[in-house]
Amino acid sequence: MTDPHSFFSADTRNMNDSTHDLKQELETFKSIRSAFMKWTLYLLPWAILITIIFIILNYQVNAGRIMYITGLLTAAMSLFAFQILMQKIPRTFKTIWDRKIVIECESASPDVEQETGLPDEHEKITGRNHLEMKYLEFIRNLEKLVNNPFQFLSGIFFSLFVLTWQYSSKGEFLIAFIIGIMAWKMTITAIYVWKIGKYFCIEPQLGHADKCGGLSPLGELCLWNALIVTIPAIYLGSWIVIGMITEPQTAYFIIFAKYSELFFKS
Repeated sequence: MTDPHSFFSADTRNMNDSTHDLKQELETFKSIRSAFMKWTLYLLPWAILITIIFIILNYQVNAGRIMYITGLLTAAMSLFAFQILMQKIPRTFKTIWDRKIVIECESASPDVEQETGLPDEHEKITGRNHLEMKYLEFIRNLEKLVNNPFQFLSGIFFSLFVLTWQYSSKGEFLIAFIIGIMAWKMTITAIYVWKIGKYFCIEPQLGHADKCGGLSPLGELCLWNALIVTIPAIYLGSWIVIGMITEPQTAYFIIFAKYSELFFKS
């Protein structure tokens, strides 16, 4: 006859193994695997800021140059926000797990104890172990997709838009390529924030110190994801307002008229 205690020891080992794997997966999670891409995204915003300083110190500031400088500043700010977003992805999902907010949606049958003769504790250990394995697979799929080679196709797709512009440079093709990769990673992040509520049940912790049921990390992750898009939108909207309120003979109005088709393009 099998010793019931052997079930506990086996399940405890499995649970410890899955816990170790999950912890290791979250600690070694890489939102950007490519070392070249990682350094490019890290150094590019600083290079843009240096370029802005160089332009201010060496060129006369006029309406067109102000628009160009603010455009560069917008790109740098978006890249800094993107770096923070990439760092927050593993931290967010680790915090959500550590707070025990993620739970199984399907509870075990109350007849399990009667059928197996095992105490409820075994059911709890088995259920927790299954949840950890499921969450581990969820995290691995997230890392795999966020680094999927299709991100480069997304970059190429965005680069093709540059060909439709009247004026373009090699630098704009590079920027468009990076924007495409950023768009891919941001989209996958948003999808997996949605998926966590689809694949798991969420149990808010009422009375948590963050006053959001312990879910503030998810909200912050979504906020930074949206902020990356909001920064260029503010830049675009601000120039639309400036162009509309200035006199027709001013340089700002002339620049606005030149780019109005792009501004209002749906």
